[in-house]
Amino acid sequence: MIQKANFIRSIENIKDQPLENYPEIILMGRSNVGKSSFINALTQRKKLAKTSQTPGKTITLNYYYVNDSFYLIDTPGYGYSKRSKSIQKQFLPMIISFLEQSNRLKAIFQLIDFKIGPTQEDDRIHQALLKAQFEVIIVFVKKDQVKKTTQPNQLKKLINHFTNIKRFFLVSSAKKEGFKDLTDFLLSLVTN
Repeated sequence: MIQKANFIRSIENIKDQPLENYPEIILMGRSNVGKSSFINALTQRKKLAKTSQTPGKTITLNYYYVNDSFYLIDTPGYGYSKRSKSIQKQFLPMIISFLEQSNRLKAIFQLIDFKIGPTQEDDRIHQALLKAQFEVIIVFVKKDQVKKTTQPNQLKKLINHFTNIKRFFLVSSAKKEGFKDLTDFLLSLVTN
């Protein structure tokens, strides 16, 4: 169970990351996929993660210190169309470089909108992470936006899309559903 979570800092350069050697869990997802709502539901804190008033302006990694034992790192939302082309080009190389340099990385969670399914940008990021030999755990968010009767078919379609998926979770941040198994799994990663 997550009992404590605090925002630590935002960084633009890996040299500015916290010095403490705690395990790291990375969150990735397109702009507006609901990463802030996901963080708030996961940590059971209503306003821990705030949405930016001007998304896409800067590329920062947001560090949250959880249970006095690990970092949850929120990456910038990708695919934001109003972000400058130069910043869009920097995004993926910056993230891959950060991940390759991290000796504390325990998992990468990629959030995918359950109703919409993966976008081209979701697929591009997913394939780049796999090519760089990172295991990606898929978290399908916004489960509540799909009728319960059609959820099984939608889930089957999405699992078939991600042919190499090893582990996935299905959650609703709005209804706080699906978080127990995800939290148990996450905590097992950072305590081993």
